[in-house]
Amino acid sequence: MSVVIRYFAMFLAGVWMLGVGASSASAVDEICPMGGAMIAAETDHDKVVAWAKGRPKAAITDAGATDWSVLTLSAADEGIAVFMTPGKVFFGVAGRGGETNPKDIEKAFGADFAKLKDALGKTLADLAAAGVVKLEAADIQAIAGAAGLGVIEKGAGGWALTTRACQAVDLPTSGL
Repeated sequence: MSVVIRYFAMFLAGVWMLGVGASSASAVDEICPMGGAMIAAETDHDKVVAWAKGRPKAAITDAGATDWSVLTLSAADEGIAVFMTPGKVFFGVAGRGGETNPKDIEKAFGADFAKLKDALGKTLADLAAAGVVKLEAADIQAIAGAAGLGVIEKGAGGWALTTRACQAVDLPTSGL
């Protein structure tokens, strides 16, 4: 099953590369963020790969500094998957890689997003300490405070959540 996860991660990375090459769209446009929280933040390829290799459950696709992905489970809650590619960290529902529904999302993140906020805070702090993402402690607190379904990006007014209409999917973690 881990082979399926690796191919899915490679497929998502390929879709991302096609999207970036074909348009000037945001780096967070390739996955529907409405199944979780997508953080737009600078990532360090080498440190991401090193960090992921130390995880007990992780699928790593590494074809170079601009073509890589990591799929793992949140240390805070194994019902929450973490998917990283260049410039983004996505916290989604751990599942089988198909469409997800509001009930699954609420079960994974909590009715008030408490589980998601906890996973964001703990995982992003761990990633920042390892140098994987370039975020300060104040950024991490602001991101956790803005937690919800959609894209969390830093703008002129600070970190803010934006949403869009698309079909939410879960992340294929059953083989991890």
